[in-house]
Amino acid sequence: MLKKSGITLRIVILICITVCSLCAVITAVGARMIYSYTEIGVKNEIQTAARTLKKLYDYEFIINDQDAEIVHRDSSQVMTLADFSKLTELVDCSDDIDFTLFRNDIRVFTSVKNSDGSAAVGTKADADVAENVINKGQEYFNRKVMVNGQYYAGCYIPVSSSDGSTVGMCFAGKPLNAASKNATTAVSAFVTISLLVLVVSLSVSILYLRTITS
Repeated sequence: MLKKSGITLRIVILICITVCSLCAVITAVGARMIYSYTEIGVKNEIQTAARTLKKLYDYEFIINDQDAEIVHRDSSQVMTLADFSKLTELVDCSDDIDFTLFRNDIRVFTSVKNSDGSAAVGTKADADVAENVINKGQEYFNRKVMVNGQYYAGCYIPVSSSDGSTVGMCFAGKPLNAASKNATTAVSAFVTISLLVLVVSLSVSILYLRTITS
């Protein structure tokens, strides 16, 4: 009887180790895939939003060469906050994406907020952003860029003057806490399901083993 009990205990331990290891591997791989696909989805959404804003801006506005003001193409009237709001409302994206129009590396119109809740107008872009977009004239995406003291996943697109030189930027970005929120929720649900599967698997295995040994 003691011998049978010892064998049963060893088999139970072996089953527990096997099932736990399998669930741990599946959970780790699944969580990694969820974060990876979420990151790709966020990047695609942000880039699409930034490019759409740029197209809408190019269709209606331009930065003039005299005083570097953003003006309407057809009337030369200076762009207003209401104009900026209309542009961003036309971009089909999630509500937690922020937009900015830059003159050089200075925010002229933006939905990015200061700590007191006011618009971060007049603040400057990160130095790496200015180097890549303003100086090199390249589209620039960064999964972790500093925006007015807060980390964002963001995309910057150069804005050119009539002579082709880069004189501003269009920006679309999502705060990292918002960008990772959906992934964290999905991973939590995945881990919960894995734990339930683990409990059920162990319970069934142990009950079946007891039936055999009895």
